[in-house]
Amino acid sequence: MRGYCTVHEEFLYPDQALGALPEEISLHMARNGREAVRLLLDAEGRERISISVQNGEGFELEGFQMIDVGVNYNEVETEEQNGMFVITEKEYEKPAYCTRKAPFRVYEALKPIQGELEAKDGVFALYLNIAPKPDTSAGTYELTLSAGDCVLRLKLRVYQVEIPEESLSVTNWFNLDNIALFHGLEMGTEEYYQMVRRYAKAMRRTRQTHFFISFDPRKALVDREKLRFDFSYLKPIIEIFFSEGFRTMEFGNFGEKRESLFTDEIKCAADPQVPLSSDEGYYLTLAMVQELASFLGENGWRDKTIFHICDEPDVHVTGPEVLEKRKQQYLRVVSILRRYFPGCRTIEAVKTTHFKGGVDIWVPLTANYEEFREEYDRMRDLGDEVWCYVCCVPTGHYLNRFLDIELVKSRLLFWGCSSYRLSGYLHWGFNYWPQENYDPFNESNTPNTAFNGIYPAGDAYIVYPGPDGPWLGQRLEAQRRGAEDYELLERLRVLDQAAYEELLGRAFQSNRDYEGNPKAFEELRRELLALLEQKS
Repeated sequence: MRGYCTVHEEFLYPDQALGALPEEISLHMARNGREAVRLLLDAEGRERISISVQNGEGFELEGFQMIDVGVNYNEVETEEQNGMFVITEKEYEKPAYCTRKAPFRVYEALKPIQGELEAKDGVFALYLNIAPKPDTSAGTYELTLSAGDCVLRLKLRVYQVEIPEESLSVTNWFNLDNIALFHGLEMGTEEYYQMVRRYAKAMRRTRQTHFFISFDPRKALVDREKLRFDFSYLKPIIEIFFSEGFRTMEFGNFGEKRESLFTDEIKCAADPQVPLSSDEGYYLTLAMVQELASFLGENGWRDKTIFHICDEPDVHVTGPEVLEKRKQQYLRVVSILRRYFPGCRTIEAVKTTHFKGGVDIWVPLTANYEEFREEYDRMRDLGDEVWCYVCCVPTGHYLNRFLDIELVKSRLLFWGCSSYRLSGYLHWGFNYWPQENYDPFNESNTPNTAFNGIYPAGDAYIVYPGPDGPWLGQRLEAQRRGAEDYELLERLRVLDQAAYEELLGRAFQSNRDYEGNPKAFEELRRELLALLEQKS
């Protein structure tokens, strides 16, 4: 039987060249790790086959069918893109930083297998996760994977190494409306809350620690004339996330700039017609914060909440005058917030450190961190936190999580967090599928309405709307493993600083200079496990 099999962090494709399969393949994992085998098989006219694993009693197994998704545009590597983050001309050479020239299809979505594995377009596409059970000892194990006529020996090396609990803060922003819309549910119903919980579980799977709750002014502002707010509609949703093990809620935003992206005025999120700098904006913000303080206090969430004021306040500015006026408005909200939440912390995606005194957790783009590294490191040394984020930028050779670049880059982002001593990672797009006639399985470049442009492939989401809940994406799995790598690297840093620096230096030098070959990266990861086992 012809096929293709890999344990490396790499994308596979429906037109992947198939050949002779190996008789044996090796996986290396921590005692509480979870590694995967990716297997393509020529269907040879069959519609479905059964999957089984022999001698796997000491392991938890998860089987998924890999579903291919469409990539319509390649990302473009330029500094000033004005919303068109992709190459739109039809005639061009494949960029060196891309795996393939668009349009193409790539295996990304993971559909849980129920019963037999189904063929699609003449190929069986299997993603098998393998994790040691809690009582499985370190050592070498041999399992046998049977997939139809294919029989493959799986040699598992389990190291005497435990992945520590999360020290890295991780957040992926999500869209509550989309959970209802794409699953045909009415918000506020028991069925809806059950679906929200499934999304929360998918986030926690990737070691996500924080969850962002953005309020809906249509529901929260119950009396515009008397400035009365009611946030109780959010209580069932917040309870779900805390009960699933999240440790911190991000709440926001108080200001928004979508209606006036490049102006000096930030508008009230509760009423986008009202400038924050106006008296009415002050009264509206004050009333909102007062009610929010009461709501969070009654539920015991005050000390579990951090606050977003206004996303990217120093990014879309036309000059120093605009920046200065935005700073005044931003700090005005912070002063109100700290009056009712003494000791609270604010978090913001920013480009620079201009908003000193207003931001406690700085979240620059990876490229902006490297550009202003001395300033950010100084803020960290003075007691602030510094995270990083990626979104539609940086593009090209920079690490990111797009569908037209190597999958291993999604994982290497977290090696960069360790190298730069960054304590958190943020991304805006967990399930931001566009809401008008959009099929995330057949198109992945979403519209950028603010600039009348196009986002890179997969930027807006990392899960897919399955019939019974979110289907994981390959990039979400790579993010999970990257977050696990971070904790292992930090453990090695404590045990042997020199060994940590030598190993990490071979994997990551900067967000544009790294070991991007999946096979070579896997060798480094195995070396990390061996070092930890030796030194623990």
